[in-house]
Amino acid sequence: MALRPASFALVLLAACSGDPPTSSPSTASAASTVTSAVEPPTPVSASSAAAASASADAVSGASPVASADAGATVPNDARTVDGAALRKKNVARLREDKSPVSVIAGDDPRVLGASICEAVVPKRPAATPVLIKPNLCGFDAMKRGDPDNGVTGRTTHPEFVRGIIQCLKARGHTKITVAEGCSLPHKQFLALADLSGYAAMVREEGVPLVALDDDGVFDVEGDQPGKPLAVSGMEKSHVPTLLLPKGIADHLESGMWISAPKIKTHRFSVTSVGIKGMQGIVMRSDGKPAHTQKWRMHAELLDYLKTKKTGEDRAAFVKSLELFSDRMADVLEIAAPDAVLAEGAPAMGGDGFQVLTPMPKKLAIGGTHPLAVDKVAAEYLGLWDSEKLANGLRGYKTSPLVARAAERLGLDLGKWPVTGDGAALLSEKRPVHFVSMAPFVVR
Repeated sequence: MALRPASFALVLLAACSGDPPTSSPSTASAASTVTSAVEPPTPVSASSAAAASASADAVSGASPVASADAGATVPNDARTVDGAALRKKNVARLREDKSPVSVIAGDDPRVLGASICEAVVPKRPAATPVLIKPNLCGFDAMKRGDPDNGVTGRTTHPEFVRGIIQCLKARGHTKITVAEGCSLPHKQFLALADLSGYAAMVREEGVPLVALDDDGVFDVEGDQPGKPLAVSGMEKSHVPTLLLPKGIADHLESGMWISAPKIKTHRFSVTSVGIKGMQGIVMRSDGKPAHTQKWRMHAELLDYLKTKKTGEDRAAFVKSLELFSDRMADVLEIAAPDAVLAEGAPAMGGDGFQVLTPMPKKLAIGGTHPLAVDKVAAEYLGLWDSEKLANGLRGYKTSPLVARAAERLGLDLGKWPVTGDGAALLSEKRPVHFVSMAPFVVR
C-alpha cells in the first residue's frame, strides 16, 4: 500500500494491534443489529525476528486516513466529558480498592465467563445499562477458509462473553451492549464480527454489537456509540487531544462498563490484558476519523522501527513503550472500567499475533481493580518480577504499562490478595514464552 508524503510520520498501528485484514468478506448483518535460575533473554536471530514481527512493519489499513494532512476531528456535540471530575473519582477508587482478584479454573469458556462475572461484577440495579468491551481487534489477519483464521486465539472468545451476558441477564439486566473500538472501516468491522463468531453470538443472545468508531455508521445511527466527545481537563496530561466515544461516556456517566480482554503476551506492551485493552476506547482529535488515530498513542515506535534497518536501538524501544504506558495511564484514570474479566481459555504466550503458545490450564482472572488483574495475569504468564524480562527491557520486570500506572497511583501490587479455585495455578510450574519485537525472547 502506497503512502502519501504526509503519512511519513505515521507509526505502524500493526505493532500494537496486528495486521489489517487482507479482505473484506460480505456479511448480511445490518450495522445496527450486529446483534527459576536467572538467565538472560534469548536473542532472536535476524530471520526469526523478521518472521515474528513481520506485521509490525506493515502499514495498517487505517493509515491513509490517519495522516497529518487529514485535518483534525472537531466533535460536533455540545456535550463535553468532564475529565477532571472523572480523574478525581477514578484515582480515588483505584487507590482505595484493595479487593482481591479472583482466579477461576475450568475448560468451558462460557462457564468461565459466567462464573467470573458472578464472582466479581458489582451488583447494580437491573435497570443499569451495561457495556461489555472484549478484545475483538487484537487480531493478526482475517483469513477465511484457513485452519488459522488469524483471529481465534488472539481475541476474547465469544463464548466467554456469552457467559458474561448470561450472568448479567440472570441478575435482571436488560440493557446490555457488546462494544469494541478498532481502526477499521465499517465493512471490515462487520466482517470481523462475522468471522470471529461475535455476530452469531450476539444475535442468539439478543444484544447489540457496536463499534466505538466514528465510521460513518456507529457515530450517526441509533444511540451513536461511536460519536467522538470532547474531554476537558486533559491539557496537562500525556494525551491532550483525547476524545471518548459516546458509548463509553454514557456508561461512565450512568451505567457500568466491563472490560473483557484476552489474556496474552504482546510483542510491544509485553502483556495485553486490562490497561492495554483500553486502547480500544481511545479516540484522538489530531486527525480524522478520530477512531483511526490510536496509533498516536505509540507514535514514537516509528523512530525505533527505523533503527532496525541499521542497528537496533533498545533505548528508543523502551522510551516509546514508556510514553505509550504514560498515555494509557491517563486513559485509565479518566475511564477506568468497573470490572475487568479476563479470558484465559487458554491464555496465550508468544507475541500475541503470529507466535501463539497456549498456556496449559484454562482460567479466568477478574477483579474490580484493573491493575491488580493485570498483575495477576502477568504473574500467570510468567512476566511479573522477571529478571529475564528486565535484561531485555532495561530494568522493567513486568509490562511498563502496569509498572508505571501503579507507580503513579502509589500502589504496591506485589502481594495483592487472590481468591478462587484457580488461585493455586499461580504457584504451579508452567511454561513461559514471550517474543518481543525488540527483539528478544523470554522463556
